[in-house]
Amino acid sequence: MKNHLGPGDTLLAAVTVLFVLLCALDSAAGNQVEVPVGWLLGDAVLGMIAFWQARQGRVVAGLALSAVSTSACGAALVHVMGTARRSGLWRGQVAGASYLVLALVRWRLPWTPDGAYQNSGWGFAVVALGVECLVAWGSYIGAHRALVRSLREQNEALAREQQCAVTAAQASERLAIAREMHDVLAHRLSLISMHSAALEHRCVMSDDERTQAGALIRANARASLCELRGILSDLREEQPGAPQPDLTDLPRLAVEASTPSNPVQVEMALDCADLAPGVGRHVFRMAQEAVTNAHKHGSPGPIRVTVREEADHCLLVVTNPVSAPSPTPAGYGLRGITERVQLCGGSLSHAILGGTHVLEVTVPLRENQ
Repeated sequence: MKNHLGPGDTLLAAVTVLFVLLCALDSAAGNQVEVPVGWLLGDAVLGMIAFWQARQGRVVAGLALSAVSTSACGAALVHVMGTARRSGLWRGQVAGASYLVLALVRWRLPWTPDGAYQNSGWGFAVVALGVECLVAWGSYIGAHRALVRSLREQNEALAREQQCAVTAAQASERLAIAREMHDVLAHRLSLISMHSAALEHRCVMSDDERTQAGALIRANARASLCELRGILSDLREEQPGAPQPDLTDLPRLAVEASTPSNPVQVEMALDCADLAPGVGRHVFRMAQEAVTNAHKHGSPGPIRVTVREEADHCLLVVTNPVSAPSPTPAGYGLRGITERVQLCGGSLSHAILGGTHVLEVTVPLRENQ
């Protein structure tokens, strides 16, 4: 059975029972206590009942029995302290006042051991002061426990918030890494796949064409490894970050991505100095992904990439011919472009107009503009 009393409460409740038993021994020896032994033993039994009830959590029984039993005073004072500890100072004062009123009743009973304090005002004042000290102590313990509990809850809430922030940061970082990996490698690997398919399906190829296709595959594979190594280097704090591409690299992209069936043409009417570094990198990655999608899902024909300045915005237009639905399943390219547009605070639109797929992206010239 659970014990609802702490060590201090148990000691206080047991002391008054022990006091009455000592009074019974003194009465049996014929010394100063004049109360009959039987009455004192009955008082001690009531105190033990109050003590047992207090152990089970019913400490108010001790307060009620203290009206007729001196040995129940300990359990009653435990109730007074517990009320102040759980319910605050003012309710503790009410419980203490109730104990003092019942004490005045008990002092008039014939089996209560006589004491000098029972018949004088100073004695009552001393008892009231002692009860007040117990009420104050109980109130202090309750306030301290509430403070500790509040601080613990705040610490747990802060720990949860910190864990949520760490989790969100990790998720955001993983998303950024995945986006960068996709944008960097998907373009290169698509070109490798396309040239490999040409080698596989074209039965008649000259030595020069075969050598050129092999050189393109080798160059894109090497470039993929270099760019992958650069991304992995950025993830290591002890190594400096690799330079990121921007709009000045669009001509190089056109050269690398051009194929006999899908030549890439780039037209720039924009001063790259007007762009923030982050915006230039995002626009380059969006153009790279759009070219990759045109190779994967478009029809033979030129892929045109146009970048120009309009007021305080940069306009990216990528067009490519389409003649029939692409057999290649949709991937994450357009979704990645959409995420980058949202990061830049721009807008995206794409549609098929007269057999031509048109993708338009508008982003501010400056970040957070």
